[in-house]
This record gives sequence, structure tokens and C-alpha cells, in this order.
Amino acid sequence: MESEVRGLSPAEAPRAAAALAAAFQDDPVMSWCFPRPARRAAALRLGFELLLRRIWLEHDQCFTNEEVAAAACWLATAGPSRARASRPTGAASSAAS
Repeated sequence: MESEVRGLSPAEAPRAAAALAAAFQDDPVMSWCFPRPARRAAALRLGFELLLRRIWLEHDQCFTNEEVAAAACWLATAGPSRARASRPTGAASSAAS
């Protein structure tokens, strides 16, 4: 079954968070961070909902399908990272000496 990709609305954040949590439930890093499966499921769902509401949705770059069975979210870059841009010119060479 083919499904159209569309923007994710804020009202759909809980469903999208649940889909993302399910996708990461067996991820090795998440399994290490949250060894108990029930705790992992709850933490991932709450964490993804927080990220959706506080960061990703504000940038209008979250997408899903009609069933909200998945989600894809991006943050646009604005050029070189701050860390790289703010590094003193001689920092790399003096650290190597």
C-alpha cells in the first residue's frame, strides 16, 4: 500500500513519537541506555515527543504519512558549525605541537 508523504502537524506529535519509539525500541544504543524494555519504550516515547514539540516541529521540517506510521524530521544547517567557526586559528597547530 502506497502512502503520500505530508507535513506532520503538532496535534500528531504523540502518534509520531510512538512510531519513532517503536522504530528505536531494539536499537543497540537505546538498549544500552535503557536496559529494561518497558522503561525504554516509555523513555523513548516521551523523549521523542519532547524533541518533536520543542525542536523539530518549530522548524517545519517534520514529515509523516496518512497513518502516522513513521516520521522524518530535519534541522537545517546554517553553514559551518559554531564550534568550528569559533575555534582560534592556531588551536589545531598548537595542540599538535
